[in-house]
Amino acid sequence: MMKIVLIAVGVLLGIVMLAGDGLAAWLFLTRQGDAQQPAVAKAVTPAAKPPGPLHFAELEKFVVSLATASESGGHSYAQVNLSFSSYNEDAVKAFDDVRPMIKAAVVSSIMAHADKVATGSTEAREMIIAEALAAANSIVAQQDPKMGQRPFAGAFLTDFVLQ
Repeated sequence: MMKIVLIAVGVLLGIVMLAGDGLAAWLFLTRQGDAQQPAVAKAVTPAAKPPGPLHFAELEKFVVSLATASESGGHSYAQVNLSFSSYNEDAVKAFDDVRPMIKAAVVSSIMAHADKVATGSTEAREMIIAEALAAANSIVAQQDPKMGQRPFAGAFLTDFVLQ
């Protein structure tokens, strides 16, 4: 009887060991396949080629009076300088034609959000950039519909001083 129990325990132990080895091999092979797949995907996908050189347009430095709801009742001022980038050289030429309209839209946006801009926070800077880019894209696209909806790829706040 003891011999049968020992044989049964030995067989059971062998089955458990084989199952563990099988599980380890399966995990090893599936993880190895996942690790190789992104490398294959990178090799198959060609690198994105930029559409061409960037061209820049700039709104010269300007100062905006910020009427804030502060306790002192005084005004603060923001000095702003923005640059816009485009892959289309014609968009930069069209920008030059409508520069006063874009500047007016940016100034209006800054004045509308004066309390937020007066903080000088990252959110305020991001808001200025986003609104300026939207204004430039909208105005240039209205001026020349051949430019498309997004003639400018990006806007950059190159100078921002609060006084």
